[in-house]
Amino acid sequence: MAYKNHVDTLHFRNGEINKRISSELRNPLPNDYRIRELKKERLRLQDIIFKLSA
Repeated sequence: MAYKNHVDTLHFRNGEINKRISSELRNPLPNDYRIRELKKERLRLQDIIFKLSA
C-alpha cells in the first residue's frame, strides 16, 4: 500500500510541476531558466514513476 501511495504522490507532484510550467509560460516575459529547471524536475519524476511502474 505504501508503494502505491508513493507513486500517487509522484504523479501529484508531476501534475503540480505541469501547472507551474503552464503558469510560467503564460507570463508576458517567462523565465526560461525556471522553465528549464521545472522541465528537468518533471522528467526526473517521470523517470522514477516509470521505473517504479515497470
